[in-house]
Amino acid sequence: MSIFSTDTLTISRVSGKTLTKGTYSAGTTTTFSATGNLQPAGKDDLLKLPEGYRNRDVRLFMTHEDIQLNDSTTIGGIIYIAMTNEPFEGVTSIGRNEILFVKDRGQ
Repeated sequence: MSIFSTDTLTISRVSGKTLTKGTYSAGTTTTFSATGNLQPAGKDDLLKLPEGYRNRDVRLFMTHEDIQLNDSTTIGGIIYIAMTNEPFEGVTSIGRNEILFVKDRGQ
């Protein structure tokens, strides 16, 4: 039995975005599931973010999945964007990443 809850998030990734002569073209969106532990970010986690993002709702997601910056997910009907991705440092740190998801500005 794990002391952490297991959460599954649907991650969206946009690839192939281009900017041509001032015109932005969105790329292809792919989705995949990521399983891990989702929890509110702590004060030390918030210090990893630029100041302008620290007052938003921030969630910490610990997972083995390859989540990249600017990937997005929906938590409780609200869109969150991946702002940091760092290796988890701890006793059971092998292959785990800590991702900070920040509530999207438009939400």
